[in-house]
Amino acid sequence: MRISFGTRQKVRQLYESEPHKRGKDAGKRPGKTQRRIVRLMDTGNRILDVGCGSGYFAELVQESGNYVVGVELSEHNVRVTPERGVEVCRYDLSEPFPFKDKSFDKAMFISVAEHLFAPAFALREIHRCLKPGEGT
Repeated sequence: MRISFGTRQKVRQLYESEPHKRGKDAGKRPGKTQRRIVRLMDTGNRILDVGCGSGYFAELVQESGNYVVGVELSEHNVRVTPERGVEVCRYDLSEPFPFKDKSFDKAMFISVAEHLFAPAFALREIHRCLKPGEGT
């Protein structure tokens, strides 16, 4: 039995809806887990944040000494993320990413896969964009 969650157009409409525009992290302070993750990261990396949302976590990572580029579907989030000092582009993750091969040191893909029609495709694109021997 095949379960359908809707069309890509319906998904886009969902991510432009009011609850997604507000963002769960608006005005929040970093949580304990987020601070730990940032402390464990090394610095000086070019990091791809796939599904960056409003750029909240990307901003924390960037403040720790890394350069973060976000990819996000929501037009609203693409407008607000630069206010956090994070570069972002609006992109549908079911399409090839607009980056050259091996152009990032690391990638973040946090709470995104479950929202995608083709998560395996997105993972292949992340892998293509990572430098050999680096990681997520």
